[in-house]
Amino acid sequence: MDFDTCRLVAESWADSVDCPFRLLFADVAEKRLVFSAPRNESVSFYVVCPDCETENKWHVWSDSDTSLPCLADVQDFAQSCQQKSLVDVLNRTAKALKPLLGGPVDDDQDEGLDDDDEEEEDEDEDYDDDDQEYYTMDDPDAAPETNPTSCNTCVEQNW
Repeated sequence: MDFDTCRLVAESWADSVDCPFRLLFADVAEKRLVFSAPRNESVSFYVVCPDCETENKWHVWSDSDTSLPCLADVQDFAQSCQQKSLVDVLNRTAKALKPLLGGPVDDDQDEGLDDDDEEEEDEDEDYDDDDQEYYTMDDPDAAPETNPTSCNTCVEQNW
């Protein structure tokens, strides 16, 4: 996607009814789209568009000390090899910065996951169950259990 198309997509996204951000400017030389929240101008970020159409890695950053810590997961997503659009990156960024704008923190962290990711989570959960079963099995070769000294022993001996 060329930069002019990115700019048009960003303008459309920012002009949507529920979007808390506005596109401040688009820097053609650096392929940077800069956004800010009108309600709280200290909450801002920018997206650098990929250099070529075959590359699908976006760069998300903020010069704001309050915004930057919230963007770690978005940065991972934007740099991943997973297929994503500019709107996907912008939506995740808006969701990550929502608490700074006085919005509720979304408890539904799985909303943005693909079906493949959910299947992997299910497999991981099954794997954890198998581990638990392994550790609770009786070991016929193990030494017999001995009763450890406990506080009850001390109490019985009046220590």
